[in-house]
Amino acid sequence: MQKNINYEDNLFFIIAQIEQLTRLADLQLDGNFLCDKYILDINFFHRTLMKFEDSIIQNRKLIYYQPYLQLIRRARSALEVLLEKMQESHKELAQQLQNKLNDELSELIHEQRTRIDILLNKLQQDGSSSLNENETIGIEELELLLQDDFDEKNQDS
Repeated sequence: MQKNINYEDNLFFIIAQIEQLTRLADLQLDGNFLCDKYILDINFFHRTLMKFEDSIIQNRKLIYYQPYLQLIRRARSALEVLLEKMQESHKELAQQLQNKLNDELSELIHEQRTRIDILLNKLQQDGSSSLNENETIGIEELELLLQDDFDEKNQDS
């Protein structure tokens, strides 16, 4: 049995959660209590976005293929902002996160940027190819259009 995934709602949820964590990082949060939660959430978002992205890319026939890719790009951008904020911040929570993740934090930021670039290229390629597909008229279509026009002229006579 194939399971239908509501990509839009799931991605909106992830984006909202990432943006909320980003805003909450401005508070004076105790890293001893909340650092592990932030790490769990960051890893969850990263893994889940990979799964969604792979699933959507494998299903190019989805009706909302491009909007879903845009949502994934938006989610990755939000995650990149959160990661950069944690890397640059001098607050206690961010300092503990930096110590625990060490080089992994930079790698996660780099991976988000790389995936965003890949998504932008894919959206650009898909956008231009769909434009070409929509603007191209096949020979049969052209003959049908011309035939209809010819039939109308003959009926007027």
